[in-house]
This record gives sequence, structure tokens and C-alpha cells, in this order.
Amino acid sequence: MGFDPKKVTAKSGQALSDAISLAKEEGHQQLVPLHLAVALWEDPEGLAKSCTQKAFNPETYASLTRVLRKHLVKVPKVSPPPEDVYPNKDTTKVLDNAAKIMKDRKDSYLAVDALILAV
Repeated sequence: MGFDPKKVTAKSGQALSDAISLAKEEGHQQLVPLHLAVALWEDPEGLAKSCTQKAFNPETYASLTRVLRKHLVKVPKVSPPPEDVYPNKDTTKVLDNAAKIMKDRKDSYLAVDALILAV
């Protein structure tokens, strides 16, 4: 079973939309898993932020987001920025893995926690 964009929760859909917007803003032609990770961890009210801060501490969370952003600048850019971005092979694998997690749990929709685990 592969990823179905019609079977996502509102929060998962927002994370994917934020990742695509981030890729466009950065001038990246491909959507890579790093875009999704940044979108998930930088969501101010998101599960990834909350879990990271609870499991570790706010300083660890801040360090993690700095590292993600540092790696983001290494992704090749195009100029002018693309109107559309497309998932690369690794992103497709992440989304398929998230869909597998959803299926294994017998969930009807892909939730944010499945995306976090897949990233």
C-alpha cells in the first residue's frame, strides 16, 4: 500500500503543505525528507516539538531545529525558484513508510505521529 494524499489528517496535510512551501521558499526543486522534518519540528503546536521537549528539554529541541536548518541550506537551489516541487525518491519512501505504519495500526487516515516515525 502506497501513500494516498486523500487519506491524511488535517495536521498531516498541513505538515505536507508546509514542507512544500518551505521547499519553494528555499528555491529547491525537489521535496526531500528534510523539508518534512523541518515542517514537523517547527510547528509551534506540533507533536514533534512537544515530544522532543518533554523527552529531552527545550535546549535540545532548539539544537535539533538549528541542525535541521543547517542541513537545509545544503540542498541544491535553483533560480528562479520553482513554481512546483516534486518529491524525490527518499521522500516517496518516507511517505510510503508512513502509509505502512497507518495500515499496520489499522488507521483510516495518516496522522502526524506516523509521519514523525517515518521521517
